Amino acid sequence: MVDPASAERRSPRWRGLSWRGLSLAGAIVLGGLLSSCSSGISASSTTATSTDAAAADTESAPPAEQAESAPPSKGATTASEPGAAPVAVEPGGSSGSSPPPVRPAWTSYTNANRVTDLALDKEGTLWAATTGGVVEWDPDASTYRKYTAEHGVAGNAVVTVAAAPDGSVWVGTSGGASRFDGTEWVTYTSADGLADTLVRRIAVDPNGNVWAGTRGGLSRFDGTGFVTMTTADGLPNEFFNAMTFGPDGTLWVAFFGGGVSRYDGSNWVTYDYDADLFPGDDEIGALVGDEALGGEDDEIAALVGDEALGGEDDVLDALLADDLITALSVGPDGSVWAASGGNGVLRFDGTAWVTYTTADGLPSDLVQTVAVDPNGNVWAGTAEGVSRFDGTAWDTFTTEDGLGDNDILSIVSGPDGTTWFGTSGGVSAFDGDEWITRVTEDPMPSSLQIVESMAVGLDGSVWVGTTGNGVTRFDGTEWATFTTEDGLAGDSVAQIVADPDGSVWFATDGGLSRLSGTGWVSYTTAQGLLGGIGSVAIGPDGTAWFVNDRGLWRFNGTSWAGQDLQREALVDLSPRLAVDVDGDLWFASQIGVLRFNGSDWVTYTREDGLANDFVLSVAADPTGGVWVAAFGGVSRFDGSGWLNYTTENGLAGDVVTSIAVGPDGVLWVTTFGGVSRFDGTDWVTITTADGLGENFVTAVAAGQDGTMWFGTAGGGISRFDPS
Repeated sequence: MVDPASAERRSPRWRGLSWRGLSLAGAIVLGGLLSSCSSGISASSTTATSTDAAAADTESAPPAEQAESAPPSKGATTASEPGAAPVAVEPGGSSGSSPPPVRPAWTSYTNANRVTDLALDKEGTLWAATTGGVVEWDPDASTYRKYTAEHGVAGNAVVTVAAAPDGSVWVGTSGGASRFDGTEWVTYTSADGLADTLVRRIAVDPNGNVWAGTRGGLSRFDGTGFVTMTTADGLPNEFFNAMTFGPDGTLWVAFFGGGVSRYDGSNWVTYDYDADLFPGDDEIGALVGDEALGGEDDEIAALVGDEALGGEDDVLDALLADDLITALSVGPDGSVWAASGGNGVLRFDGTAWVTYTTADGLPSDLVQTVAVDPNGNVWAGTAEGVSRFDGTAWDTFTTEDGLGDNDILSIVSGPDGTTWFGTSGGVSAFDGDEWITRVTEDPMPSSLQIVESMAVGLDGSVWVGTTGNGVTRFDGTEWATFTTEDGLAGDSVAQIVADPDGSVWFATDGGLSRLSGTGWVSYTTAQGLLGGIGSVAIGPDGTAWFVNDRGLWRFNGTSWAGQDLQREALVDLSPRLAVDVDGDLWFASQIGVLRFNGSDWVTYTREDGLANDFVLSVAADPTGGVWVAAFGGVSRFDGSGWLNYTTENGLAGDVVTSIAVGPDGVLWVTTFGGVSRFDGTDWVTITTADGLGENFVTAVAAGQDGTMWFGTAGGGISRFDPS
C-alpha cells in the first residue's frame, strides 16, 4: 500500500491532459467559438518522461467511508420531451418554443443564455447567436423561438449572426455558414466556395452583400455560392477575429496576429500592432501568426505540444495580450473603434489611434466588444459591465443598475434608440431610461456546454462531468447538479463509469466518489487515498480499478488494495484506463499505450504500429480487441498486432478524443471532425449536417436502449436515437 504520510498535497499531474487542457486547443482552433479568449480559460501541461516497471501489491483494510444519504437535487429543472421545444417563462413574462426538427433522430440539450453576437433584422426582430443555438426574439411580444442542429443550423455553438436586407438571417459556426429564409435553414461549406467551414464573423455591407470571415480567408456570397479572397489575392492574413463595414462600404477587419486592416474594394492598408496600435508589443503576432498556425490544419499539434503549452499556463495569457483586437465598429462620422483584449478601447480618426483605458473610466481594460449607436454613443462591453462614451466621458452600467449580467459579449443598437447587450446570462436592453432582461429558460445547466466526461447508468440516467462545476444527472425529466457540497470528492470530474451493480463511480480532482442506492461515499486523502483520481474502469470480474499519479488502486466490493507502481510514466497518463476481457489493464499516455497483466508491463508505441504515441482514450470490446484513440487516428489491437484507421479509411477526424462500444458491439468514435460509427466492416461518419450539435466532440456514452449520447466542446449535449 502506498504510504499516506508520503503523499504530497497536490493536484493530479494529468489535469493538464484533461479536457480542461484539450478544450483550450479546440477553442483556439475554433477561433474563439467558445469565447475562451474572453473568459480567460487557462491550460496546463505535462512533461513526458521514461517508464520503469514495478509492482508491489499488498492488501489493506478499506479506508473509512464518508457515507451520506442521497443528496437532494440541487437546482433541478424539468426538461422538454426529446424532440419537443422547451416552453420558457422568465422574469418579464417571455415564453419560447422551437419548430419541429427536420432531423427527428436527434435531440440537442443546450443552454442559449450565453449570447456571443446579436443582430436586428428589418422587422425589428432580435437574433441572438449563442453557445446553445440561434434564438429569434420578438421584443414586443417577449417571445422567442430557438433553433439548433436538428432544425438545420450548422451547429449549436453559434459565434456570429447578421441580418441581410432581403430578410434572410445568416449565422456562422464551426460547421459552416447557415442561412435562414424564414422557413428553413440552408448551410454552406467549403464545397460551396466558403474559404473554411470555421466561420468567425459574418457582416453585411451597405449594398446588402454578405461576407464571411473564416479561418482560411474572406468569402463573399454571390447569391448561389461564395467567392473567396485569400492572402494570394492580397489579404494580409487569413485567420479572422473581427469584421465590420463603414457607411461608405469600407471593410475593416482584425486578424489573429495580423493587426487591423482596411479594404476599400481595391487595396488593403494594414495598421500594425507594433508600429501603429500598440508600439513595442508584438508577442501576439509571434504566437498566432501565419507561421504558428501554419495554414495546414496543424494547430492542435502545435498548441498542445510541450513547447506550445510550456508548462506555464501562458497560452491564453498570451492570447489575451494587449494587442488582441476582439471587435470593431464604425461610427456615423466614420471613426473606427476597436476593442482590445487588455488595452481598453481604441479610436481611429483617419490619422492616428487613441486609447481609452480604466484611467479614462472603463471598468476593465479587457474589452470584449464595442459598438457605436445611431446617436454616436460608443458602448464598450467588458466582463465587469458596459460603459457608454458620449464623446466626453465614460459612464458605466452593471447589474446594480439593472443589467442582467456583467459579462458583456455582444452589442447592437436599433433605430428606436434601444441598445441590446448579449451577456453570459441572457439578453439585456437599455432604452435610455430603463433596463430589461430576457432569458431562455433552458433546463440544462449552462456549465454543460463544454462536456468533460459522460456515462449512462443502468437506470437510463445520463451523467455529465465538468471541470469545476461538479457532475450533473439527467433522468429524462430533470437536471440535477451535485458538487462537493453534496458529497462529491471534487468538482472537476475526469471520468464517470457505471458499475454493473447499479452504482456509479466518479474520478475527480479531489478523490474518488461512488453513488449507490444508499447515497454518496467518497474516498479522499483523509481515508488514505493519495490525491485525485484520473480514471476508473470495471473489470469482467466486477473489480473496480482506479489510477492516479501515485498508484494503482482496486476495489473488489469489500476491500481495497493499493499498488505503488513506482513508474515515472504515471505523470504522462491521460485520464483513461480500460480492462480487457482477460483482466489486463490498459493505460492511455503521451508515450503510447501501456499494458499491465498484474506483474509485467508492455508499452506499445508508433514503432509497434500504433497510430500515434499521444493517446487520449482506450476501450476494450467484448471480442477481446482493444481500441486506442490517438492524435493520429484509431488503433485496434487484436492480440498480436495493431490495425490503424484514419480519415483515409472514413474516420471523421484524425484527432480522436473518446471511444465507446455500444450494447450491440458497434464502435463509436468521437473526433474533432464529428462522430464515426464502425460495425466491423464500414465506417459511417456523423456531423452537424446530420443533426449532431457540434463537430468538436469530447465524450460519448452508450445507453442500454441503443441511444447514444455525445458531449461536445461548446455545443452542449446531443442525443441520437437510431430507432
